[in-house]
Amino acid sequence: MLICVNLQLEMLLYDTAKDKMMVLARAVSERHDISTHETKFVQDAITQLLKARHVLKCSYVYGYYLEESGYKKPIFEFMQVKQLFMVVCINN
Repeated sequence: MLICVNLQLEMLLYDTAKDKMMVLARAVSERHDISTHETKFVQDAITQLLKARHVLKCSYVYGYYLEESGYKKPIFEFMQVKQLFMVVCINN
């Protein structure tokens, strides 16, 4: 069930990106000769964002089983928070 909801949200995000690519291509093509192929960077950015979300999601499980003693867990949690902040910034 959760996988279906996640897949639906990803597809919605891709559809929104395609719409934005078309709008960007039309806006730029009025001033310059550009095709929709040259706005593919938007779709590539969405793909990278979804990969980052997936890595972040899986990192919570890894962090849960990481040993409390030592310096590894604080460093891991610091990096995890940093990635979460970046994903949220990129998403907005």
